[in-house]
Amino acid sequence: MLERFAIRKLHCTTLPLPRSVELAATIEATGAEARFLPGGCGANMAAWLAKLGTPVSVVAPFGRDANGDLARSDLERRGVRVAGFDYDGPHSLIYTLITEDRERTFADYCHGVRYDLLDSARALKRESIVAIDGYLLLRLGAADGVHAYLREERPIGQHIVFCPGDVSVLTDAADASAFVLERCSHLVMNRNEAAALFPGGSDADVVAGLRARGIAGAITQGEDGALLFDGEDTLHIGSAHLGRPIVNTNGAGDAFTSGYMHGLDRSLSLAETARIATDCASEILDSKAARPALSSEVFTTAPAG
Repeated sequence: MLERFAIRKLHCTTLPLPRSVELAATIEATGAEARFLPGGCGANMAAWLAKLGTPVSVVAPFGRDANGDLARSDLERRGVRVAGFDYDGPHSLIYTLITEDRERTFADYCHGVRYDLLDSARALKRESIVAIDGYLLLRLGAADGVHAYLREERPIGQHIVFCPGDVSVLTDAADASAFVLERCSHLVMNRNEAAALFPGGSDADVVAGLRARGIAGAITQGEDGALLFDGEDTLHIGSAHLGRPIVNTNGAGDAFTSGYMHGLDRSLSLAETARIATDCASEILDSKAARPALSSEVFTTAPAG
């Protein structure tokens, strides 16, 4: 199916709306299990931070339709402050395709709406930590808003955490990604993204390269665990062993990143941060959703279009 629709594995491929509708019909025709759930890397991270007890705000575009209402209401019910904005257009819908190796590949549709992000982002200037979801850098206008926010005066000591989220962010939005990398203080990524940033480099090379730029962070490595590092120390932790089959991997990276940011917010040690981040990721591996359970409610809203 990835080949048929020219969807690049491990990337987020943007499809024209008619092609997106065709993809949905093809998935349905296979009889494969499909679920419709609120998601998005930044929103998933916010949901986790709220569960961990860290006050959190979200700036994101919300379409004026049933999907946008669902996305907003799910966050608000979790205690997340939505500082985002509405726009005239359908709310973004992402297809998450899981291959047999348990890697996820994304596809979305292009609705051509330009996002004006900056005014809403200014509401984050009083926050001690601002996480940038890399997928925003792929959206019309959003990268400009991120760029402008990072160029404006911000509180001394405000941590900027960059979460690329996908190899495609680093390749298709290379200039915007490079700009964020120059200004971030923390970088949380997976091993595929690390390989894209440092081709052929070992873990030690990646850590040394980032540390030289004053960047701390973490690299998730799937079944090999994760690597956390700051200006002085490096810590490798093993993967979570559930003792039962893994149900889902989509959203595990977002959960891990949330644990990392919670540790940063509480000034925890690398070891304690790693424990919390791993616990969060483990819960996703045992769930069918991409964020912590809110209730027993089953989301059945049909996608627009």
